[in-house]
Amino acid sequence: MNTIIESPEITIHKEVHELVAHYAKPINFKELMPPEVLTFEAREDSFLFGLKGLPEVRLVVDEISEHQVMLKSASDKMPFYLRVKFRPEYNITYAKIHFEGEFNPMVKLIAQRPLQNFVNHLAQNMEAIH
Repeated sequence: MNTIIESPEITIHKEVHELVAHYAKPINFKELMPPEVLTFEAREDSFLFGLKGLPEVRLVVDEISEHQVMLKSASDKMPFYLRVKFRPEYNITYAKIHFEGEFNPMVKLIAQRPLQNFVNHLAQNMEAIH
């Protein structure tokens, strides 16, 4: 079952190309992580993070475009994508974190609220930092 979760749209006072370049580097996702993250390790093309009480997850940079940075899970056991979407308008950029995964109904029921909180936290930190 396809699960889609999105953060509220945030406003950032930076050019879209600066934001795409910044988040194309996996190490920069560390600044967005919630305090519950116990592990964070970045490589050139991916990062691994672990939240308290959950297994560690590796996200790999899958696609970088003019208005988006897309990461995908490195594991086939729980396939999902995390997209950071940017929409430029005049001198500001609107951003949204978009999660999309293939979960069975039981996993979706259990994971939906924590995932919503997670993507909301990423977006709130992005807005606060920039």
